[in-house]
Parts: sequence; C-alpha cells; structure tokens
Amino acid sequence: MSIPAVAYRWIALLPLTTLPSTTDIDLLVLHDAFVTADPSVWIQYDYVSTGKPGKTVTDQLAELRAESIDILKRRYYGANVDTTGSKSICLSGGSLQRTVDVVPSHWHDTLDWKRSGNKADRDIYILDSHKHERLHNKPFMHIQQVETKCISVCGALRKVIRLLKNIRYDATPEIKLSSYDIASIAWHMSAEELRVPFGVDLLLVERARSHLKFVLDYPAYREKLWVPDRSRKIYEKPETVTATTRLYEEVDQLVKDIYRELDPFGQIYDRPVNQVLAKAIYL
Repeated sequence: MSIPAVAYRWIALLPLTTLPSTTDIDLLVLHDAFVTADPSVWIQYDYVSTGKPGKTVTDQLAELRAESIDILKRRYYGANVDTTGSKSICLSGGSLQRTVDVVPSHWHDTLDWKRSGNKADRDIYILDSHKHERLHNKPFMHIQQVETKCISVCGALRKVIRLLKNIRYDATPEIKLSSYDIASIAWHMSAEELRVPFGVDLLLVERARSHLKFVLDYPAYREKLWVPDRSRKIYEKPETVTATTRLYEEVDQLVKDIYRELDPFGQIYDRPVNQVLAKAIYL
C-alpha cells in the first residue's frame, strides 16, 4: 500500500544525538513541504494529500539534498563539502572545529505519535542518494532510550559513549564504527556495569573493556543486540564485528596503560585491574 504525502510546513536542523562529542555533529534537514504517514493515520485523521505534481517523495528528497549541497558550498566556501556519502553531506575543515554530517530527511507520522504526542514516537525518512530510495529512521526514539538509561545510571552511559567515540576518533588506522553503533553497543551495558561509586569513574574504562570483550566472545549474544529504537540489529554486517574488535583492542591497551601508570608493580604482585582502577580518580 502506498503511503500518501500530506501538507505540512516545517523545516529544521536538529541534532541526531544529545550526547556531547568532540568528533562529529549530525544534523537533520527536514523538508518543509510535506510529511508522510502510516496508512492507519491516513484513515483515522484528516490529512490532505499534496506534493509536487509528477514528483515522488523520493524525488523531492533528492531535490532537498541538491539544494542543501548548493547552500553549504556557497555558505561554507572555506570548508570541504563531501557529497560522496549516500545518506549525509559531510562538512569539515575551514572554520569548523568539528565534522558536521547534514542529513536530508522528512517527517513520518506514526499512529503512536498521533496518540501520544511524544516526539520519540515520531519517525523520519532519510535519503539514500546512491540507490535513490528512502530509509526509515527513529532518531528521537534512539535519543529517548539512551537518555532514559543514562539518567538511571547517573550519567555513566554518556561518559562511556564519549570515551569510546574519542578512542574511535584517535585510533590509527581508522575504526569504521559509526557513533550511532557505538552508542548502541554501550547502551546494552547493564546497569550494574554502569553504576560505579561516586568519584570512581575511571572504573568505567575497565567495565567498557569487559563489555566489548563479552560482545566479541559470545556471537549468540551479539547477534541478538538491537539498536535502542529497535529499527535494526547492531551486527547485521560482518564489518561491524571487525570494527568492534579494533575498538576493543584500543580500549584494552588503554586499560593496560592506565593500570601501569597507577600501579607500576601491580602485575608483579598480581593485583587485579578492577582493584587498581577502583580509585577516586575522575575521567
């Protein structure tokens, strides 16, 4: 069944994640002329069909991408505007201190959103420009799920995600693991792993290392892991496992370096890592 487009005037730039990052920023550019909806919403609510004659929703998203590229090149002429990616336009260099990924998209109204009014229940579609097709996405559900868990563990989840993203950013060779997947992997850490005594944040490094090792050592567990909004599984592609292995190696080396710095003779006296890292030292 085709999904109708309906009249809706809105355009915005919104962060795909509320987590602070020194590596990148993801921005949504939402089309200002239409929104699509689930068939159940079309039936139950008074929507009016609209759209450009002879233009599909995908065609209009492609036009939005082309217009965004043109504006970015003119406005940020000193920066590098990389249009090779299929989903985002990557802006870097010049006066920008961080990489910015601009993602052309449009709203998609679900029945849950119409009933609840909670933005987390409202979806979007983004454009895959290489395949000229739309991809379903739930960024606000992702944000809500991560934020809810982070609050429940007194902010520890955000610290782990920031740590892993910075390690990914600094690693050589490059770790090809998206910020979205890193947040999803960390989100699956248990509350017991994430809760550490006040002032013992350094222990989170070892907890993150242990979690990554568990993910890699147990394929049956790994294959059941969904991203927080349950739109897909984390490890759908073999290369994600390879990238996670690289991330684990970097974290494992960091733990060893911290251990040696804090207790140079710890290995001689067989003092465990957890005991050494459980010190009143902040990340």
